Amino acid sequence: MLKKIFIFFRILLRCNIFFKIPKKDLAIFDLKTLNSIKTFSNYDFFILETRPHEIKNIYFNLNILNYILKNLFKRKLFTIYLESLILLSGAKLIISKIDNSLKLSEITKRLKKKVNFITIQNASRYEYLQHYEFFTKKIVRENLLNKYDFQNYLVFGKYEKENFKKIGIKVDNFYEIGNIQWSNFIEYQNKKKSITEDKKFFASDICLLAEYSNPGETWHADNAYSAYDKSNLKRSRKEKENRLTENHKTLLNFTLRFCIENSLKLIIPSKRDKKYDGKGYLDEINFFKKYVDKKYTSFFEKSLLTKSRDDYTSYKSIQNSDLVIGFCSTLLKDKIGNNGKILSCNFTNYDFWNFPINGICSLNKCSYEKFSDRINKIRKMSYIEYLNHLDHNPSYVMTKYDHSNNSIHKLDKIINKYLNL
Repeated sequence: MLKKIFIFFRILLRCNIFFKIPKKDLAIFDLKTLNSIKTFSNYDFFILETRPHEIKNIYFNLNILNYILKNLFKRKLFTIYLESLILLSGAKLIISKIDNSLKLSEITKRLKKKVNFITIQNASRYEYLQHYEFFTKKIVRENLLNKYDFQNYLVFGKYEKENFKKIGIKVDNFYEIGNIQWSNFIEYQNKKKSITEDKKFFASDICLLAEYSNPGETWHADNAYSAYDKSNLKRSRKEKENRLTENHKTLLNFTLRFCIENSLKLIIPSKRDKKYDGKGYLDEINFFKKYVDKKYTSFFEKSLLTKSRDDYTSYKSIQNSDLVIGFCSTLLKDKIGNNGKILSCNFTNYDFWNFPINGICSLNKCSYEKFSDRINKIRKMSYIEYLNHLDHNPSYVMTKYDHSNNSIHKLDKIINKYLNL
């Protein structure tokens, strides 16, 4: 409680306080949504700041106070405050790309009869399957998935529809639009006219989406569990963390060995951008230093590409690689959904991290020889042959980019539909 009071006063001291709520038809839920979707520059909107360290503006007047007092002991204070801003602003539509936010789901469930909500898929969200397994295997008593509620969910592909139905997440309407970030990347590349230059610089035989994990890493929603369930999760977490570390270590060294033995060009785009996440960048580099086999160190260092989020280096790397290898990154879906070949490797023995498409594109725990054999088979295949060895069309996991009707165009149409009601 004391910590919360301290945070509250620290926010209060640094913020601008306004007594008049902006009257806008469109509200953006969370600053990160604004930063990742370029099309919002075409609209008049206000931002709902939802993270304590990002809050710069606080709104307060008698109407907000009345709403808070009426609901004070029913929900958390900050949730009530956000609800009051939405209702008193007269917003017709709330948009967010923070699709795993339980706070957003709570507000959606309560207000969707008065205001329309659009939630955009931001990542592959394997954590939903993990929460499902926690509950079905009785590691936890509460089914956390019952807390999620989506009114209009803009997703990568058909898989989300099937998966959400299976695990019981409430969604009123699905729209298959693909990945907004991929559309942002293609538009950026076309604007810069850098396609030819990118092919030369980022071309590789294999792109490895090397991942890393930190001890104590938790999923976004874990704090929503009860104290009893948290204690059970803590007991089971150590094994999961060990398996993840072993998975990332094995995949990294298998790929380095294969590329060295076959004289192939490898590119490893780092996941964290030093400019935006200095600590994450250092954690990633230190993880690699610790687990790369010493005999591969020199080759690894030559293959590692420093991330520039502003220049879409990860997207350029997968776009210009003959084969992309990884664990569970959304970039695997971007690649296979846009006429590319991938190999998703889950060596953890946890089924919830399996790639949604079965066939030659996915591989579970195996020897180096089997790993090497699978890559050789994929590399020898034409793209048509590769498709024939999958149990679903790639559009199942990622709607293909269409220049005349890309994800941004689809989003614009849906936004205008609800603003013009």
